[in-house]
Amino acid sequence: MMIRKYRFHLFLILLILLMILLPNYMLNSDLKRVEASRKVANRFLSLIDAGHYQQVWKSCATYLQTHVPLQQWNLQLGAARQSAGKLIERLETRHSYTPAGKTGLPDGEYMVYAYLSKFTDKDKVREMVTLHKGSDETWRVAGYYIE
Repeated sequence: MMIRKYRFHLFLILLILLMILLPNYMLNSDLKRVEASRKVANRFLSLIDAGHYQQVWKSCATYLQTHVPLQQWNLQLGAARQSAGKLIERLETRHSYTPAGKTGLPDGEYMVYAYLSKFTDKDKVREMVTLHKGSDETWRVAGYYIE
């Protein structure tokens, strides 16, 4: 009889607990996603900065490797980075998450990181790194854009 009397109160308490705990769980999940993908993006950029284009290409997503052959990757990336000079500073300006593939792209999760960089020969350079998390749960670079 006591339970029946306080059933509504018990329901409200459970609802309040859910409202408190669920956002923290979701935020923690988002932070882990950003942290894991940012680590991959930063490693990618460090290797690019060091001129290890072939090593980077081998670790990229299959989608990128299929659409940009290694020789083309080396030529285009080498030319773009050579004209910019050595990296002086790089600041992440934003990041965004897309939970599903867009038309024409493989299914999976996507993170896009945008940077504003300063090089010895170019003062303001925009860089964008797109990462894909496929069925193997591993973040891999699926695109790199340098302006």
